[in-house]
Amino acid sequence: MTGAELSDAKRALLELRRQRMRGPGALTRVSRDGRLPLSFQQEGLWFLHQLNPGSTVYTIPFAWRLRGPLDVEALERALTTVVGRHEALRTRFDAVDGRPFQVIDPPPERFALPVVDPGEWAEADRPFDLAAGGLFRAGLIRLGDRDHILTMAVHHIIADGWSIGILTRELAALYDGATLPPLDIQPVDVAAHEREALTEQVREQRLAYWRRRLDGVAALDLPTDRPHSKARTTAGDTIEPELSPGLHTAVRDLARAEHASPFEVLLAAFLVVLARYTGQEDLVVGSVFGGRTRPEVEPLVGYFADPMVLRVGVDGDPTFREIVARTSRHAREAVAHQIPFGLLVDALNPAREAGRNPLFQVSFSYQANGTQASGGFSGLVTEPVPYTATQSRFDLSVTVVEEPADGLRVSVEYSTELFDQSRMLRLVEHLELVLRQAVGDPGRRLSEFRLLSDAQALRMVEDWNPAPVPRADGVLLADLVLEQIRSRPEAPAVRFGGSEISYGELGRRACGLAWVLRREWGVDAESVVGVRLERGIDLIVAQLAVMFAGGAWLALDPSHPVERLRYQVEDAGAVTVITESDLLASETDDGPPPVRTRPDNLAYLIYTSGSTGRPKGVLVTHRNVTDFVVSARELFGLTPADR
Repeated sequence: MTGAELSDAKRALLELRRQRMRGPGALTRVSRDGRLPLSFQQEGLWFLHQLNPGSTVYTIPFAWRLRGPLDVEALERALTTVVGRHEALRTRFDAVDGRPFQVIDPPPERFALPVVDPGEWAEADRPFDLAAGGLFRAGLIRLGDRDHILTMAVHHIIADGWSIGILTRELAALYDGATLPPLDIQPVDVAAHEREALTEQVREQRLAYWRRRLDGVAALDLPTDRPHSKARTTAGDTIEPELSPGLHTAVRDLARAEHASPFEVLLAAFLVVLARYTGQEDLVVGSVFGGRTRPEVEPLVGYFADPMVLRVGVDGDPTFREIVARTSRHAREAVAHQIPFGLLVDALNPAREAGRNPLFQVSFSYQANGTQASGGFSGLVTEPVPYTATQSRFDLSVTVVEEPADGLRVSVEYSTELFDQSRMLRLVEHLELVLRQAVGDPGRRLSEFRLLSDAQALRMVEDWNPAPVPRADGVLLADLVLEQIRSRPEAPAVRFGGSEISYGELGRRACGLAWVLRREWGVDAESVVGVRLERGIDLIVAQLAVMFAGGAWLALDPSHPVERLRYQVEDAGAVTVITESDLLASETDDGPPPVRTRPDNLAYLIYTSGSTGRPKGVLVTHRNVTDFVVSARELFGLTPADR
């Protein structure tokens, strides 16, 4: 935006304020102390609040530890001035006939600051009443004569993350006796301008873009520790680990080299992690954009942030540099076509699930250092007091936060109904690992990124794997059964449908049929014999007989169409097919025929459906199957008592 455009925008906002001050008949059509319009963002949040007015999911708590000789009266005066400066902090929301409006109360003569003992201030856990007002609360917890915690809570409908930094900076400045410049506009002016600017034509143009952009979009299939519940609540937790020192500088340097923003580089790394987790190439995440597009809005406490949907494809195994370019292009297109999220949801009308956010369930955002409080209170040692949320608005919300000392902190807010903390900690580890690889080699392709550190890879290969078992070298699958036939002839070998056959009887029947296959059909090594039988004892006899003859059996499902079975028999080159009548062959105690079969010869074939619709044969050698059988027997401790 040019300087001239900024000046025009400022004049437009100031003119809106003057018109509103004139009373009825102005753009807002109400007087200064009447029913004022909500912004689109506030309107959406107001409706969500009506669905669950007792929830504190949209409460923003924050606190500062103040060590030293605190002047409580000066702090109270500073709070009174801040509330007087910012109309948002003295705004309440009501409705007539289901249509919400906001009312701005006059500045207070005194904003009371209660001083309580530890455990007596729990305002962050008490729901706000939007109609009654008092949507900003503050209290002072006395830990000692020279040790206090300034605790504050504000409803999201009147403040966003940027606002928290404004509040704490202004409180510190006013406590120190500074005089702040007056504010040219207030959030309600911006709301009026927003509604005036979003004409029906502009709205339809932007909605047309989003209809095209989100056509056919699918939700992320993110692995969870527990399945989604239809009765999901907002129960959640937050972790805030820091990334390694120096990574922030590397991210900024890469962003500068790629003509992108740090947010776009960080989001690209997050998309790499999601792509590797889900196997999906079409990725959709939400992001909260600040919405402060004009300098006049930057010093305001208010709710200007709005969710936005970002859809980025990672098909074609792109390099990280290409993913950054795609992310940058789509993010900037989204900003250019920005429309209030509530209007977008209403227009697209996606399928709703109780307890789940529409259009996206995973969010990724970035907080620059400008949103954080800086400086302190004169004569006091100050430090922020971390607050762990116990609720989550999304399945997963990741925010990368700039730290004042050029560091990066990752705040992960997640649903505890879906995820364990350990999985979230691994996610941050994987994000850092991807970032380190990306800044070191932006030409690395998606498939080349490692998500395991050397220590994690060693743990999986060495610690979590059992000791190897001896290979069954030189042994055929039939040999394993013959061993049981000779050592345990009276033991039961197969039970099915109330019938039972011993190993001795199994051997006699299978060997008798094997001799028939050898004499009548010349079955030997690599000969394929189809077995088309219903499940039962005869099926086991036939399969074993083919292997005793030296051949490989082909599984033929009797329920399949004749044309499919004919194709399989012809494709496999089967010399014959065993059916019920073939099992009438006599038994023998002479043992199986001598064979030339070796471990690398076929043991059996089985056909899959095939991705093209034409069945495809899978070849299994004796070495494959005997190694598996021996390993499974050792690994699971199988005995004759198992089935």
